Amino acid sequence: MFIAGIHDDLIAQLSTDAGSEAQGAEFRAKERFLQTLNSFVNPFKRDGEEQITDFNTSVVAWNGNLQRFIIDEVRNFDISNFDQLEHIVEGSIDESGIFSGKVKAFGEWFDNITVKPKSAYKTRKDTRFGPFFLRLGTFEVTRKNSTLSDEQHATFDRIRDQFGGVMVFRDDLRVMPYGREDNDFFEIEKRRSKNAGLYMFSNRACFGGVYITKEHNPNLRDKAGREGIIDNKASKLFREIVENILIEIAKRFIGRSSNLREEKLEEINAKHAALKADEDRKKLLRKEQKRIRTSIQRDRISLEHLRNEFYEISQLLSDKNNFKELEELLQLKENIDILDGTLKNLSLGSVPRNLGSIEKDYRQYRDLEIDAKILLKQINNSVYSALDHFTVKDDYSIAEKDFRSKAAILHAKIRKFSSKGRNILKEETLRFDEITNNTNKAFHEKTSQYLSDLQENRSSLKKTLENLDLAYQIQDIEINQTYAPYITALESLREEIDLEGLAISSVNENTRLKKQVEQVNALAQLGITVEIIGHEIEGFDMTIERGINRLSSTNLDEYQENTLSSIT
Repeated sequence: MFIAGIHDDLIAQLSTDAGSEAQGAEFRAKERFLQTLNSFVNPFKRDGEEQITDFNTSVVAWNGNLQRFIIDEVRNFDISNFDQLEHIVEGSIDESGIFSGKVKAFGEWFDNITVKPKSAYKTRKDTRFGPFFLRLGTFEVTRKNSTLSDEQHATFDRIRDQFGGVMVFRDDLRVMPYGREDNDFFEIEKRRSKNAGLYMFSNRACFGGVYITKEHNPNLRDKAGREGIIDNKASKLFREIVENILIEIAKRFIGRSSNLREEKLEEINAKHAALKADEDRKKLLRKEQKRIRTSIQRDRISLEHLRNEFYEISQLLSDKNNFKELEELLQLKENIDILDGTLKNLSLGSVPRNLGSIEKDYRQYRDLEIDAKILLKQINNSVYSALDHFTVKDDYSIAEKDFRSKAAILHAKIRKFSSKGRNILKEETLRFDEITNNTNKAFHEKTSQYLSDLQENRSSLKKTLENLDLAYQIQDIEINQTYAPYITALESLREEIDLEGLAISSVNENTRLKKQVEQVNALAQLGITVEIIGHEIEGFDMTIERGINRLSSTNLDEYQENTLSSIT
């Protein structure tokens, strides 16, 4: 079959550009098409609930011989995804408008929840709305407030534009246009524009919807074009009841005015802070392990040669005839100072307790370093003793020469560190400028499309302001998360706080405490095991005792009685 003059939304589906690559009207057309046809049959039914199983939908585009599935069941959003949401409202609404069901808030279920309507409704046969069912879920868009894992949160945040929206299903078939981005039947976004913190539900961050039936809700009739429900008294009451439920649930469980939210956010933020600290410790540990592994692989041979050189010098000093002239001894002292500086450069410095697979290599390297330091100390003592045996008129010149030698070594080390430090500071300054530049552009890039849509009448002023407000809130959080740790670290450096030393100390302390906890747990398990075995032995003992007592009351011969007497 061939159709001429098809709708622009269908033409847009033939474009081979990915959704993220498409621009303007084409992108909007693709997005609107997916929002319209996704979840055409109610996918939010649990096992055991009556549902449609013999109705499948798919949209396939052909570009030549290339087949692309635009909508198929494999990429649909179903009840298994829905149940992972951290906020869920689920229950029945009777003919009086009373909600009875359960609520999931921050991952915790609360049963036997009731929400009464705003007033007692008086309806007639032609105005009653009838009983219906509500199953709606959402999540905390701000990551730091969410109980979801990073993977779950990223998934929901990514798919909410495609599968999100408060839908309406009649006999498990979706009623259009409810659930699309441009539809706000239950005025969720209108309330959020007044107070986003109080009215937590967001249309694009919600999944699921309301279930009605032709049998129980005959007055909720479709319009002639099947685009929505007729605006009559029954539909007005129906909408008011759903709105009231969402408002009350937000106030009592997940909104800003909820005591539960305040309590949970404190726990969640503390958990995220602990996870961030743990991740930072792991990151530092990996960095230190990499540094130590690289240093050992690079410097081990040099350290062995240095240790051997110290050994050879110590053997030379053991023979007093080798250094008879003062100049020879002073030259040796200068060379030893240079070798001492080399040894310090080869040192690994502070290391974490847990080195993992490089533990053995580190211990071998450390033993080499310790041997070299012992030999160096012996060499210095021998040189100092030898210098004392020379009768010198100007001791000051000897000390001054040694001073200059050591100062030269220290200055060389300072130049090395300062050069490296300036390079790092230069690179970090460039990176900081780039971060600042990108941050300045981010808000404009994220919101320019909203203003463009408003200018071309593709969006309303209300919707544009709501999107701008949400983007502003998210951008403000991202700015704080980006710059606050940066500034804190720089301030710590200015105050000469050793961040790496503190971090390594924290890692070591954390490792020590974990080991103690493991030991305590092992001891506790041992105590429990001993207690269980003790109870078992006591039980066996009592059983044996009862058996012996019963045996003594039976008819025994003389030999058996003697044997029994020997064990009682």
